[in-house]
Amino acid sequence: MRVHSGVVIDEALLEERTTGRELHAAPRLKGARDISQLEVAVPEVSGGKSLILNDRKPSSSDLIDELFAPGSPTSTSGTLGNI
Repeated sequence: MRVHSGVVIDEALLEERTTGRELHAAPRLKGARDISQLEVAVPEVSGGKSLILNDRKPSSSDLIDELFAPGSPTSTSGTLGNI
């Protein structure tokens, strides 16, 4: 398990060789704006990820803001890349 009740479990990320950027992309695809909206994220044997969102309102937009942070591929191009 990588996330439980909106808290990222760093040890699990290391074991599964998952980066924070990879972890953040999956909830964005489901419409989450903040990691606190992610109740559970678990890896599947197929290589995919199962995500369960909760009903919390986002306290920030950290999953979106990260796309435009200095050093991000999208911050230098001014576009959303391949999207």
